[in-house]
Amino acid sequence: LDAERSKCRQLHRDKVSELKQVQEACKDEKERAIACAQNKWQQDKASELQRLRDSLHKEHDLEVRQMLKEREEDMRELKFQLIQENQESLKAALELQRQ
Repeated sequence: LDAERSKCRQLHRDKVSELKQVQEACKDEKERAIACAQNKWQQDKASELQRLRDSLHKEHDLEVRQMLKEREEDMRELKFQLIQENQESLKAALELQRQ
């Protein structure tokens, strides 16, 4: 009877030990899965942020180019107006000299 009890206790200890090992393995696997999911989320977030930054840079570049184009157009118009005014001033000065 003592031998049977001893055998049962040993079997119980073995099963408890086996259960602890299985629980530890599940815990480790769960932690790895969580770490993997966190890494993936961080990489996805970093990629999305980079895409947003690139998009903003492109948008800003387009705005700057458009503004420069408008400024160049304004400068051409002002230069043209200045040339016309100079020509008119020269004509007026020539007419005054003739009189």
